[in-house]
Amino acid sequence: MWDSFDTNNTGHLSLEEVDRGIREVLQCDYIFDAKPVITRAFVASQHYGGVDHGANSDFVEQKEFRVLLMYLYLYFQIYEQFEMMDPNHDRRLTLDEFAMALPLLEDWGVSIPDDEIEDTFRLIDRNRKGMILLEEFCDWALLHHMAEP
Repeated sequence: MWDSFDTNNTGHLSLEEVDRGIREVLQCDYIFDAKPVITRAFVASQHYGGVDHGANSDFVEQKEFRVLLMYLYLYFQIYEQFEMMDPNHDRRLTLDEFAMALPLLEDWGVSIPDDEIEDTFRLIDRNRKGMILLEEFCDWALLHHMAEP
């Protein structure tokens, strides 16, 4: 599969090559259409294990390819969960939207007591903008094992 993605045989993949590989090799239009998933997985696989890429910091190397595929799977699951929680699909969760989604979170194995909703929301909202962005939710969801098979 690596060779199908790395068609120019450079030994590393750009984000554009990963994008093309998802569409043409994996033929996964539902992931291809979820661009934030691809970007999150690409960046996470680059930083997996605290590796410093130096001159190749814009690429995923062959040894990280398996990790990239794993992150695509995990982040797509979380993306779908986030989309279910975001009724207006603006890719942001307000405190009210987050509170309304508590039953979904419980279905996914995360229970938040009513008196901890605001504190949990503030914990997830790392940039303190008053909303939870997909990136923030992904990091929190992974910590809570929401995307494990």
